[in-house]
Amino acid sequence: MAADSQSSSTDPTKVDTAASEGCTRSATFSLLLSVVLFLLIPYWSERQNYISLSRYIALRLTLALQVDTLNDDPIWQNYAAAHATADSTPIAQLLKAQVEPSGRAATKANTMPNLSEGVTGKDSGQSPGVSKRNPEPLGSSRGAGSHKLRSKASAAQDSTQNPSTSLAPPLPPTNVQVHYEIVLNYVPQIVDSLNKLNDPDLLSRSRQVSNFFDISIARWAQKRGSLIYGSVISGICTPTKEIEIPVKGEKANSFVPELDKEVMLTCLTIPSVRVLAQFELPTLTNPTELGGRIGRELELSPNTLPRDPYLANIVAQLLLFFALIHFGAYAREAVSSPAFPAPATLFGAFAKSRWTLLVFLLALWAPLIASLGTAITSRKWLLFALSVFIFFAVYSAYLVLQRKSYFQSLYPRVLRKGELTSGTARSSDS
Repeated sequence: MAADSQSSSTDPTKVDTAASEGCTRSATFSLLLSVVLFLLIPYWSERQNYISLSRYIALRLTLALQVDTLNDDPIWQNYAAAHATADSTPIAQLLKAQVEPSGRAATKANTMPNLSEGVTGKDSGQSPGVSKRNPEPLGSSRGAGSHKLRSKASAAQDSTQNPSTSLAPPLPPTNVQVHYEIVLNYVPQIVDSLNKLNDPDLLSRSRQVSNFFDISIARWAQKRGSLIYGSVISGICTPTKEIEIPVKGEKANSFVPELDKEVMLTCLTIPSVRVLAQFELPTLTNPTELGGRIGRELELSPNTLPRDPYLANIVAQLLLFFALIHFGAYAREAVSSPAFPAPATLFGAFAKSRWTLLVFLLALWAPLIASLGTAITSRKWLLFALSVFIFFAVYSAYLVLQRKSYFQSLYPRVLRKGELTSGTARSSDS
């Protein structure tokens, strides 16, 4: 009878079995989501490379468009027609050049009619400054006094009958010419694109996306250097600095050195930039690749996750948080049983040995490790915030189990002795 009562006390109850099944389902789903987050870490670590490649493609296409537009620009055509050495002029000098538009060089402002004939007295034969009605000079004192004695009505009648007495507008200026000069169109934009394509981090990261872009960008950078060296040999420029800026330390295989901006603009001409813009020009099969979605699409399970990696990361962490809360709630029910950890349950099975208990502990903290991994590699503040929630969910489940000293056998002996001593002291005080 004693053996039967002892065996019945160790057998799992319905509560133990239900709590074990609930913990098993939530733990399995949490581990599945943790695997998804772990698989997203390589994507986030390579995401900056795809962003750099997107910028590289946009800059290359922009440079090609700017050079083509410059060829059809009438201001550049006028400058090239007036300067025989325009094709051999460095970009740095073209940036300061100014040109006068054709057909608008001079403007004469003598189109207004001459309205001074009523004052000169050519028709009346009198000398200038003498009124037809009053033969005395207008500047004499007599004429001035009689003019003051006139009434307003007679003055208005006089001006109506004889319009020549009214003051005429001043003579307009003649033989006036207006000259203005403007800078060359699209040359500053071309210089800006060349400077942005001179970023070593941009080119080096873009080469790491695939073997195709690795070879293509390396060839383009080599072509840029050969064009500059060709200008030096032909005498177009005489650089006083090193063409490539030296870099300290070891350089990766995909590293593209930065060129000195002054040397680059002094040695590149419009024909060389035209060749450089068309050399290894990327071709896009998908028009949306110029946006921020250039790169791989997400192909991970479960299929209910969004295909956008950032949204998939957010959804996975939210689901993981609720799964951990579900696990903690059922773990609290399991701990409340007097037979915890009851045999033939999830907690009883993993408590049989220290190795299985260690695996259970790692599986409990795996969601937090996966969440922090994706947050650190992505550098998204929202993912960091979700990791905080996941930490509290995991830590609360850990505290629930540790109240029953579930992971006690994994601690070092010193810590176990200290906890045993403190537990003995508390029991003696009580």
